[in-house]
Amino acid sequence: MSNYAHIAHLSTSTFLPPLDLHPLYPTPNLPSQALDSSSTLIPSERTTLVNHSLSRACLFANLGLLTFLLKDERCNRWVELEGRDEDGATAVSVCIMGFRGATELGKADISNS
Repeated sequence: MSNYAHIAHLSTSTFLPPLDLHPLYPTPNLPSQALDSSSTLIPSERTTLVNHSLSRACLFANLGLLTFLLKDERCNRWVELEGRDEDGATAVSVCIMGFRGATELGKADISNS
């Protein structure tokens, strides 16, 4: 027990895990909280989070998240529409592919009915 006496005074809130800047399925709530005025994220982390969220919104045709990122004043200042992903595609290109795929899936569901 005496081996851990030196950390007994630390609060458990001290051990919060770092924010995931590359969430698999981001929601508007994540960048909203992460970019709050009390946030400790540095500019490069803010840019990474917002642009990753933008990429995921485009890829998965998530219109709610895409609209939020482009309209919210805390987020839209970090959006880089000219940026390219690892395949060289811009956010607009990914958006077209993502929404086209969502439309094609919707048509397939209708034709199978």
